Amino acid sequence: MTKECGGCTLCCRGTLTVQVNEHKVYPGHACPHVVDSGCSIHADPSKPEICDAYRCVWLQQPDMPDWMRPDKVGFILTESDAYPSAVMLTADFDSGRIDGTALFYAIDWCKLKKKTMFYTAKSPATGEYIRGNIMNHPDSFYRTGSMDEIFEPIELFNDG
Repeated sequence: MTKECGGCTLCCRGTLTVQVNEHKVYPGHACPHVVDSGCSIHADPSKPEICDAYRCVWLQQPDMPDWMRPDKVGFILTESDAYPSAVMLTADFDSGRIDGTALFYAIDWCKLKKKTMFYTAKSPATGEYIRGNIMNHPDSFYRTGSMDEIFEPIELFNDG
C-alpha cells in the first residue's frame, strides 16, 4: 500500500531547508505556498522539482506505521543519499510539541537501521534552537543559540 501525504504539510512549513523558486524555506520560515488545505501550487507544472522529489521517512519506509505521520507526531524524519548513515529529525516549530512515544519509536528505528539521528528543535523556554545528534556517535555535538548561530546546512537537498 502506497502512503500519501494526506493533510500533512509539515515538510512545507519550515522543517526542511530548501529553495522554492525565489523563497528560502528553513526552520521557522514556511513556504509561502503552503495553505491550510495543502500546497497552493501543487497542481502547477512549474512548481519546483524538490516539491515532487522530497519524501520523508514516513512516506519512504513501508515499516513506518501510519501513526508516525509527521503532522501527527510533531516532527519529520528525513534521509539523504548524501548521508546514508544518518536521519535528520526536525521538530514542528509552530506547535512546539513532540509525541514522546513517537520520538522513542524513531530512536529505536534508527538504532535498528544503524543510523545516527541528527535533530533540530526549539526550546519553548528560551526560544533558542537546539541541534545535536543521538546514537553515541564519535562526533556527537550539542549546540544552542539562534538558528544563525547553530545552522549547518547538512539537510539541504537543492542547494546550488
